[in-house]
Amino acid sequence: MRAESEGTGPGARFIVELPLFDKPLRADGAIASPTKARVVLIEDQADACEMATRLLEMRGHEVIVATSGSAGISAILEQRPGVALVDISLPDIDGYAVGREICSRIGPTTPQIALTGLGQPEDVKRSREAGFARHLTKPFDIEDLENVIQEFLAASSHPRNAV
Repeated sequence: MRAESEGTGPGARFIVELPLFDKPLRADGAIASPTKARVVLIEDQADACEMATRLLEMRGHEVIVATSGSAGISAILEQRPGVALVDISLPDIDGYAVGREICSRIGPTTPQIALTGLGQPEDVKRSREAGFARHLTKPFDIEDLENVIQEFLAASSHPRNAV
């Protein structure tokens, strides 16, 4: 930003230069995603859930929300999303149990991403052992999450993954 003035009286001119936005936008202002996904988000904290939902929807993804581990398992089994985002600290069963249950019932057909505040090496190891394909620590970078989602969708040949 810079300001220019010819002195007292004629006013001033303020110039603001903004960088070009390098992501394509849809007509409704949402960021266009190369491939849109159906995403099950399992998150019990209302503010974190709302933020993640909005960010994903801005990228054109369809988000199905579950606020407990058991509701999340049901949503994944019913919806068969392209990706499941699972908080580890849930009120009924933890995210590790969700990961193990999904892997035992449908295998790796729905990639699961641990999206959690737990980020120690032992937490990452436990999420891998529970069947999670990735472990992202909150606060997460939406671009990192989007890249992971796109990677999973590109690797999958299942048309149900895309919206």
